[in-house]
Amino acid sequence: MQTANTHAKALHDSVHCGVFLVTGGGITLLSDLLTEPGASATVLAASVPYAEQALAETLGGTPDQACSAETARALAMAAFQRAGVLDAKSANLFGFGCTAALATNRKKRGKHRAYLAIQTSQATSCASIEFDKGADQMGDRLAEEAQITALAWRLLDEHLNVALHAPDLPTTSRFDIAHVQAQPVWAELLAGSIDATPVDAASGKAEKPRALISGSFNPLHEGHLQMAEQAEQILNRKVGFELCIDNVDKPALGYFDIAERSMQFDGKPLWLTRLPTFIQKGREFPHCTFVVGIDTLVRIGMTRYYQNAQTMHKAFSEFAELGIRFLVFGRRGDRGFETLESVEVPAALRTLCTGVPESQFRNDLSSSAIRNQEFSSDN
Repeated sequence: MQTANTHAKALHDSVHCGVFLVTGGGITLLSDLLTEPGASATVLAASVPYAEQALAETLGGTPDQACSAETARALAMAAFQRAGVLDAKSANLFGFGCTAALATNRKKRGKHRAYLAIQTSQATSCASIEFDKGADQMGDRLAEEAQITALAWRLLDEHLNVALHAPDLPTTSRFDIAHVQAQPVWAELLAGSIDATPVDAASGKAEKPRALISGSFNPLHEGHLQMAEQAEQILNRKVGFELCIDNVDKPALGYFDIAERSMQFDGKPLWLTRLPTFIQKGREFPHCTFVVGIDTLVRIGMTRYYQNAQTMHKAFSEFAELGIRFLVFGRRGDRGFETLESVEVPAALRTLCTGVPESQFRNDLSSSAIRNQEFSSDN
């Protein structure tokens, strides 16, 4: 009978190497990898960001839910990007992420479950598993950990196309595996070969937009669509959308998220970019009016997003030279509904802005509130 370390040996003997980030579960996988000779050929780094702060530091912010498919994918991407720093020459890098809520020394109201993900330059793979807590509602942590490890080996086997001889999962296990292969331009974006590309445009030669709403669109909602419609009336031009796969503070979006979020637009003009700052966006889309919420505009005017105050004011001057404008919509904040007239922004930035009054438009929907509602209903 093959042992778990036989799987580790097969992976160590392959051409693949990567970084592992696991929290809440998946520790046995690391043990299997690190106790088998040759681990240095495969494991570039491994970390267990267990505490809430440690997880937030790893992902650049506290996730909506620590144990979720989205968090596992973010961990895998953070691991993949770290692998690229540690071994820039390898063409066979991967990032592995796992987050789990397993049996512990107290009863849990939610389901015992785990989410796993692998990110490479060409694909994103995800897996999930749900455990039976048993009649006492406590569960068996060792049994749950063993099933996570078996699923991890299977996911690694399928994604990396290595004969790891993954162990079988119990027939009673409720698990799911999904793979998303990158479109060529997605891989180019992630690799940094290109900075922007239109979606569904013949040969990628779409005319650059003169008005854009930028965001993560997780999810795209009625507020975004109504804002675009109102902006088109004000500007008298078509408004497109920009989904940036990169972020100043967080891991890049993987291919599962790119595919899922792109599908929401259903033929509406959409650009994918890796331009996390507005000065980068302005250079790519000159003479463009960016349609933003007041919270976004406030961040554009904060020194912390630049090297220093001098760099920030140089950016404002460059905005003007590039013909960049901002159409600013109000948002509900901690101090009530805020508009361009009610917040402080640098004078040089304010001269580039046109505010939309509350009497003309107000929609208090937010993507984060929608996600929180979905998580609550799932649990």
